Amino acid sequence: MSPLKGPGGAIIEAGRLDVRQGRVIKESTTTSGSQYVRIAKPLCPVSTDDLAQGATRLYWITAHVPENAAPGVYRGSLTVRCASAYAASFSMELKVRPFALRTDLGVPQGMFWSPRYFTINGMKQIETQISDMAAHGLRTVMLYAGDGAPEVTIKRGKAAFDYSKVDHTLSLFKKHGFTGPIPVYYSRCRVRDALPEGTALDSELGKRVLTEMYRGMIARYKAHGFDVYFFPVDEPSASGPTFDAAKFALGLIKECVPEAKTFSTCTLSSATALDQWLDIRCYCGLKRGWAEAARTSGDLMWEYGGVYAMASNRSIRHKAGLANVRTGIQGKLYWVYCWTKGCAWFDLDNSQKDCGAVRPSADGPIPIVAYECLREGIDDLNYYYTLTSLAERKNDAPAKALLRSIVDSMDETGAFASPSVSMGELREKMATYIARLSQ
Repeated sequence: MSPLKGPGGAIIEAGRLDVRQGRVIKESTTTSGSQYVRIAKPLCPVSTDDLAQGATRLYWITAHVPENAAPGVYRGSLTVRCASAYAASFSMELKVRPFALRTDLGVPQGMFWSPRYFTINGMKQIETQISDMAAHGLRTVMLYAGDGAPEVTIKRGKAAFDYSKVDHTLSLFKKHGFTGPIPVYYSRCRVRDALPEGTALDSELGKRVLTEMYRGMIARYKAHGFDVYFFPVDEPSASGPTFDAAKFALGLIKECVPEAKTFSTCTLSSATALDQWLDIRCYCGLKRGWAEAARTSGDLMWEYGGVYAMASNRSIRHKAGLANVRTGIQGKLYWVYCWTKGCAWFDLDNSQKDCGAVRPSADGPIPIVAYECLREGIDDLNYYYTLTSLAERKNDAPAKALLRSIVDSMDETGAFASPSVSMGELREKMATYIARLSQ
């Protein structure tokens, strides 16, 4: 990779160009691993590779452009050399915009995350993982109780709470620009495990300790600059055992601390059944009428999706990006940052499917293609909100018309009315207006 040369002799050094190769793996299409496809998925640092004649490989290049880089077009080349000494070069162009995008106006998006599931030195690479999520545009996270709730001990009927791990984790998120809000899953298990044997969570002691913990968490998160959401049950049904568990847990939170904000992944039917105790409904996908139901109920509306499935890269980019300006979603979560079972590079070695936006390695997280497409979507959203801010401030009618046309091109679920809509072309149009209005 050569340096990229730009206007007036400006240079972006080759070391700022991260070249990765799509490693071909067998990706299971079923939970049992009985069916699979071969797919270039993890984007690994470039190394030598044995390729048969006619074989292809995917390469992904990320440019880390210096903040003080001069705007304009930069040009360079990428050379591929064979063992036989034959070499082929490809020309490259990179356009540096004459403006900086605002990243503070969009929808908070984040991963289900715990460093324990990053199976190679995960606890030693906590900040590396958080930095990686921030670099991909993520500004919130879903924490499990072991990372997001205090350790609880109870002696002679009095509870003590150790926030040292929570404080360390939240300080790292704050350092890397996270804004929250942060849902914390199953925090009540901290109290359950500390109660004397045979003592129920809804006993007098249980409720007193839960009240102390919930109020303490609200205050502790606020001290770090975050709001905390209490997320007791994942994907409950509208009836049956999971509904009963969610009703009990959500009701107990509201009984102990009425001001606590409750959160659950859900469908429309389960959200409706639990609405009395639910403040934030995180829909598992979005269907017609669901957004209006959330608005009518007064609940905040988040959406839950994944970056590991066989969804198209275009779909992942769109749902992380421009779809949100049509749906009115107020936050997004994705399953999952890293959740590998057995070998991270072979999906058929056990009955559980490998999931994750990254693969673990001793040198840090290795992104998959879908994770990079998610970042592209978040950038699309940043273009939209940057232009919205400028168009409003300068009352620019053509820019406002472009923004309206983008919204009008989608239905209430965020789907484009026409499959021919190009997100790249929409970004170029928004960039042109941003450049003009930024002068």
